[in-house]
Amino acid sequence: MQVRIQVRRADPAAATLSGARALARSMVGVLMAQLLVPASLAAYVLALWRLGSDLQMTETFAISQGFFSHWQVWLGLAAGAHAGSAFLARHRDEAPKESRVRRMAA
Repeated sequence: MQVRIQVRRADPAAATLSGARALARSMVGVLMAQLLVPASLAAYVLALWRLGSDLQMTETFAISQGFFSHWQVWLGLAAGAHAGSAFLARHRDEAPKESRVRRMAA
């Protein structure tokens, strides 16, 4: 039994354009991952501050009423931002080799 696999060659111009798009997406992912790290740290600090305020270990929390006045909300936001940053960093590591080479050369 013979199995034939046909591989179509793409247009070189289209391959360059798709490589540029992949590079742009990768760069945006890197930027977002780097910006989410300090955001998650700030949310962790706010969660600890609110928890300390509830336990009367710190001064009063800046937001005394509303949805964001609970430490669980801040902890959830911090964990979500942290997880998002880790996902984007992992996604960056899985980028095609061509875009990595171009990024290193630039």
